Amino acid sequence: MKLKYWPVKWPKHGPTRYPDANPNTVYQKIDDNSLARDGILLEFPADGVTWDSEQLRAQTQGFIMNAERIEGELHITAKLFYTGVKPKIADGEYHDLEAQGDN
Repeated sequence: MKLKYWPVKWPKHGPTRYPDANPNTVYQKIDDNSLARDGILLEFPADGVTWDSEQLRAQTQGFIMNAERIEGELHITAKLFYTGVKPKIADGEYHDLEAQGDN
């Protein structure tokens, strides 16, 4: 699973607009077809991605911007809220997202 981060500075109205979000977003791979965003499970079908980008954003409260499979591997573009300085990982490139214990 690869993740491309879409950096978003945490807005002052963040707690109202994104009540279940962390101002410093954390994504964690659960398995090849699912991940957690700030502890909220997001699952994708093993045989592809069934939603278009608009539906995907609606179903994930806007956190997942795009998802597709490239040579069978899930590639996701996701919002990354941050406070302070923009994280270096939000560089426009895909990064491997490893499951806990895959180190």
